Amino acid sequence: ALVAVSEEFVFRGVLKQVIEGYMANRLVVVLLSSIIFGLVHWPYGVSNVVGAFVFGIVYMMLFISTRSLVPPIVAHYFVNLIYFTR
Repeated sequence: ALVAVSEEFVFRGVLKQVIEGYMANRLVVVLLSSIIFGLVHWPYGVSNVVGAFVFGIVYMMLFISTRSLVPPIVAHYFVNLIYFTR
């Protein structure tokens, strides 16, 4: 649960604000933050980078549409729960 909270705070909360400080294009913000989110998962292999990138897009769209970190945190938590219990 702590990973989901901390990663969502950093990648959806803080990083979104930083990127928006340089560019206002929402698509670029979503893609750039998701690429960075994916690359952070590099030590776990290329498939995890791709998966994290895709889920990064989903989490950012949840954050943008709800204006709350709670939905992406919950979604991230359940994705991690499924991943780590298989």
